[in-house]
Amino acid sequence: MPHGYRILGSSGAVQIDQFYRNLMLRAVETASTGSPDKGSYQTFTEYPKDGYSYIDAPSPGSPETPLVFFSADAYTGLSDSGFLVTNKARGSTSKLAVFDVPLPPPTPINKWGRIIRTAAGVITYYSGYRYLRVHQVLTGSDYVANPINLSLPTNRKWGFCCFKWAGRTRMDDDRAYDGIGSNLRFYRIRREIMGLRLSGGVLTSIDMSYMDDDDYAFPDMAYDHQDSVDRSYAVIIADMTHVPEW
Repeated sequence: MPHGYRILGSSGAVQIDQFYRNLMLRAVETASTGSPDKGSYQTFTEYPKDGYSYIDAPSPGSPETPLVFFSADAYTGLSDSGFLVTNKARGSTSKLAVFDVPLPPPTPINKWGRIIRTAAGVITYYSGYRYLRVHQVLTGSDYVANPINLSLPTNRKWGFCCFKWAGRTRMDDDRAYDGIGSNLRFYRIRREIMGLRLSGGVLTSIDMSYMDDDDYAFPDMAYDHQDSVDRSYAVIIADMTHVPEW
């Protein structure tokens, strides 16, 4: 790049130039927690303690595939069903930040700020957008055998995105089928997932569990204790200090 504009980091590495590509913050959403009543879980004794609930993320209104970050203000994990599970009380709220590919800059563009273009004139950076600031990516093979325990600066705000589901899905025997003379039994799926919590600047992981809403009727013992286990994880930690509403 013999001519042009570059922003260097403290190490001298190029942070922004004509080849810059990043995701922008599309929205900060407030999602409410909800959960079926505990009484609908029949005879399961492993049902999580009162307060575990689901967070149903609203649609980001984007045609792309977004990254959704959550605040680990309580134990919160990403289920393999596409929603978040938390131990925050039912009816409470939690913040979700949606990052996606940048939109075209507004017209007219604010006269204050910075725009960086490629040699062909394509805009690659617009200072009016709030871009994703990746602080660290955590990976591991088993969050149960080796839990996360990481100190983060307390003068920053943090968001977390589980890049993959980590946990265990198990089909458990729920109760006998009520029909007379039938050999069917009801089964229910138990899911165990990695949860995250940030407290006092320390990020930790925990093994959370919950039950699916619905029963499934199968012949007795046909699916008892069927397991699918993958406890490897990948967590993106984002610095959200530049987002006032976070």
